Amino acid sequence: MLPTPVRACFLGANFRLKLNKCKMMNNFLTHNDNRKYYRIAETLPVRMRFSDRLDSLWQEARTENISEGGMFVAKELSPDSIGNVVHLEILLDKDGKPVKIICEVAWIKRAGDSVSGIGLKIIQIEGGNKETFLTYIYRKIPSGLKKKACKIKFLKEPLFKLSDKEKNCFQILDYIRRLGPVSKADISREINLNAVSVGKFIDEFLKSGIVFDCGFGTSSGGRPAQLFKLNKDFGFIMGIEINRKQKFIHALVSNMDFEVIAEERAVITRADLKDDLGRMINEIKVKLGDKSNQILGAGIGFDDMYVDEKIADYISVNFSLPVVSEENFHLESFAQTWMTRELSERSILYIHSKHTLSMIMGGDIFKPEREIEGKAELSPMDLQEKALALIEFLAPEVVYIAKRVEKEIPDLRRFLSDRLKMANIKETQSIKVLVSDMDETKVVALGAVSLAMKEIFIGICA
Repeated sequence: MLPTPVRACFLGANFRLKLNKCKMMNNFLTHNDNRKYYRIAETLPVRMRFSDRLDSLWQEARTENISEGGMFVAKELSPDSIGNVVHLEILLDKDGKPVKIICEVAWIKRAGDSVSGIGLKIIQIEGGNKETFLTYIYRKIPSGLKKKACKIKFLKEPLFKLSDKEKNCFQILDYIRRLGPVSKADISREINLNAVSVGKFIDEFLKSGIVFDCGFGTSSGGRPAQLFKLNKDFGFIMGIEINRKQKFIHALVSNMDFEVIAEERAVITRADLKDDLGRMINEIKVKLGDKSNQILGAGIGFDDMYVDEKIADYISVNFSLPVVSEENFHLESFAQTWMTRELSERSILYIHSKHTLSMIMGGDIFKPEREIEGKAELSPMDLQEKALALIEFLAPEVVYIAKRVEKEIPDLRRFLSDRLKMANIKETQSIKVLVSDMDETKVVALGAVSLAMKEIFIGICA
């Protein structure tokens, strides 16, 4: 029996961005000669040999352009060499190791009667270096073309209201993000979708560039499975925390793997904070230079003293960025769930303070229709009992306690763990109670990044 009736009316509270057919790499980014892959003008040193024999002579040359599928090398060669196999080593970084690639001579370029260069088609990238090579290529794609390819729309639907295609799209990308490299068979088993359908989604992801093929896994007797991984350099996402109570704005930009590329923190100086916010975003864009055009969207976190849709509109209009927003403390819980990858599929109840909590279920943020006891702070004993009642009623798989709450009430974790183990309800005995390990100075901004990334995942195949 619950000690008191607990109202557990939880409402989904997410906006959704929609990314319509973002053909970033293979389809959209073609040169005026309609090549399948966009070619980058890049002069890099290479060594080549035209024999499988290890003692064959290496020849020095340089590339004139490179792409995901091949390259053009300034090299004199016999005109009858089309179709020959070339073993090639290319140095992407002066301090790095050469990437070994097996190519085929696809075509030759003549200057008068002589051959001035050869077009090479990539057959295989050896030694697990495919990710290194593709990452180098993706980073060199002109940012303006990436931005032009992506059209993002807004919708106000939680995940459970999505179409089957959108749900599958999100689930596949989220699984690849959390556990990649993974095979199509892994994905099919995880989300209970047939292999043919999974293959169609993977083809879409490869075309957009959000996922890349990173080679083959180890074989247990049969043909090794092809593995796929999220492309962390697909684009950048901006996360912004607006805290009117403590009078600061914190903004950061990260890639798709939460590596922070640029960061700024500023004091709020005016009642209308658009000037402060605009100045900060411009400073970040200056830091990023040309890479600023690779920002695909922004997430905003706001505290309970300032809820203003005009801020989202301001960023969207003045910086051409789609925006999704949520309250700060709910973004803390979303960051914890999204970035703790092994827990991303579980239901999590997050205790933010003495009067705020939220729950993450199935990738959506849920929050109580009314906060615990309104805005009144509870005594430690009251908080313990209220939290226990909610945990027993909602039965989340994991309970997280914010660091600030742990400092204020050091016994809360032990109290909840002990009482849940003593409970007569079997489901509550296995609930884990943990203290959050997130960096409190960045958790809201990273939660905003996570929320925007989720929306991009939903819309990539729409």
